[in-house]
Amino acid sequence: MLKKILVLLVILFVVNIHLRAQHTLILPDEYLAVKDDDFKIDSVIDLRLFNDHIGVVQKGLVNRQVSVNFPDKLPIYLTAYLKENYSKTGQPLVLVISDFAIGEETKALSEKGFAEASLTMCRRDSTGELRSLFTFSDRVESSGLDVTMGHPKRVKDLLTLFLTQFIASDWKNNPGETFKFGVEPNQHVYRLHEMQTFSPGLYTSVDELINNQPVISITDIKVSAFKEQHVKIKNQNELIGNKRAFAFSDGQQLYISSAQYQSYRGASYFAPVRETGRFFLIDDPYGAINPSRGLMTAAGIGFGVIGGAVAGLAASQMPASGDGFIIDFKTGKTHLFNEQGILRILEEFPDAKARYLSKKNRRTIGVWRSCLVYLNRLNHTGK
Repeated sequence: MLKKILVLLVILFVVNIHLRAQHTLILPDEYLAVKDDDFKIDSVIDLRLFNDHIGVVQKGLVNRQVSVNFPDKLPIYLTAYLKENYSKTGQPLVLVISDFAIGEETKALSEKGFAEASLTMCRRDSTGELRSLFTFSDRVESSGLDVTMGHPKRVKDLLTLFLTQFIASDWKNNPGETFKFGVEPNQHVYRLHEMQTFSPGLYTSVDELINNQPVISITDIKVSAFKEQHVKIKNQNELIGNKRAFAFSDGQQLYISSAQYQSYRGASYFAPVRETGRFFLIDDPYGAINPSRGLMTAAGIGFGVIGGAVAGLAASQMPASGDGFIIDFKTGKTHLFNEQGILRILEEFPDAKARYLSKKNRRTIGVWRSCLVYLNRLNHTGK
């Protein structure tokens, strides 16, 4: 009997390791159905903040989230792929990637897979500076019972769509504008404490939020209440189509779209942000039903991250169970707002962890929140 139990435990361990394994995405080795227009993509620059994965897929009967990557780093793999499957000759251009992600959204009896990206095609001038010729932001999606196997085709279709639109843009006669790289790497944490308010409107990317420039004005948005402090945008599809929103501000409160951290394709809403800095505290007990565990899947995360200092509610106004999310904007990981989530975050900060564990009555929302306030201040000052 003991032997059978040990064998069963080994099997469960192996299955668990398998479920945690990273998923490798290989694009079809097929020539892209785009006409040759006398250019080649000589190099790819990856400006994503979270560049250790390109998204998540769901594996196993419990739909466990695992990270996805190409066989090589994104810029290396795409450079080789485009040279092999589009063109090796012509004017050398540079592809700049601000956002690139694949993901899956589940519903009761079906799943939807998507690939989305924000790309800029550039040309180097005589001084070596990059000049922007064409910017692309779009999404390819399809449904089915098992959508993981369809990701290679979706990425291929997305690249084909990008190149087709670029060729149609009359790029050869475009002198281009100086490409702006935005926030310097590792400086985004400091930006989180510089902004006090956000212009009212709908933001579809992190860069829009950092620059305080919503793509959709508040006057065009129809907002409705949704479960206590949460809100919905009734005309979101009309405003931005099938793109995912990133955040919404009414001029006083900042909200994050639930699509940024959930894998469940149910009601889309916006949850209030209670603490900002490296660690965002999202007041959302409803999202805890099916979070995108372990990874931020948002394609909106680009070169720099969300910023601001939003006045939060008192700790007593947070959900009594402590439900909610913590988003680490340095690593892209998400954690539930409970002791387990706090302990995972504190692994990086041994002194703070020791102080936390020394508290007798530490399992309270107030203590958890004070930890985040301290860590955000710590990351801001660099002490």
